[in-house]
Amino acid sequence: MEYERPMKRIRCDECGETFMTRRRVGNMQIIICPACVADRQKAHDAAVELGRRGGIVGGDARAKKLSPKRRTEIARNAARARWDQ
Repeated sequence: MEYERPMKRIRCDECGETFMTRRRVGNMQIIICPACVADRQKAHDAAVELGRRGGIVGGDARAKKLSPKRRTEIARNAARARWDQ
């Protein structure tokens, strides 16, 4: 018959809060509470959105800024790099 292990209180490495857990934690693993995980996810989502907006605008803005001669040179170098492999 399987028994339920008692929950253990551990301390979050980021905020210092203690919280209850049932999982085993390895020696080298960083311990993060659920609130800090949620904060990290929000920051990650914001960075992804910011990068996506910049990427959408960036290619067109760069193409408008380059001269036709420079665009041809970039395309020629890219084709040469693909064929030299």
